Amino acid sequence: MSKREYPSLIIDKERFKIDELGEEDAYEFLKWYVDHMDERIAILKDFIDSDPEMLDKINLDYSAESLIPLNKWLAQQIIKESKGFQWMKERFNKKDWLVHQLIPDKKVFTNEIIKITVDVAYYWAKIFLLKYPELYWDIVTLKQIPNYMFPNAPGLLGFKNGKFFKPCLMTHVVIIKTKNDPNTYMYDTYKYWEENYINNNKESIK
Repeated sequence: MSKREYPSLIIDKERFKIDELGEEDAYEFLKWYVDHMDERIAILKDFIDSDPEMLDKINLDYSAESLIPLNKWLAQQIIKESKGFQWMKERFNKKDWLVHQLIPDKKVFTNEIIKITVDVAYYWAKIFLLKYPELYWDIVTLKQIPNYMFPNAPGLLGFKNGKFFKPCLMTHVVIIKTKNDPNTYMYDTYKYWEENYINNNKESIK
């Protein structure tokens, strides 16, 4: 695995406290997030190419098939580190019992893998966007759906039945699932959404 540190996508946390944004500011954040897509995909490509072991092994050509070697490479980057209970409580801002339930082994993913998944999510989303022009970036605000679990999180709308594809959340699922299937989870998920939820009608969120 490359020793080079992965460059972070820097979010102005004073300006964009994502869960707390009002509707106008939330859409300003969405524009900021989408404007960084091509830049972050280029960073991902450069980082992979800088690893001598991966040179010419992954072609990020925006094909669905490119998700297979990308998924395999992502699996190789996964490291978990032990953290104390107090650190986890402060980091995840949850009640004691919920922290124990969510992270029973007191091990969390490193910041490095989390930074990488942000840009993998951009790439995954762009594959959908290039193939299906009816899809588009959007968010769900608390004004639209009170008590929504992931308010203001950028995702893709335009799918059948109002399905909302949230790349960052889905990519986090990938690093959890990838231990069991490091080769095809992203590709299989893409194909499932393609086969079940693609159409030309933009329906309301269910």
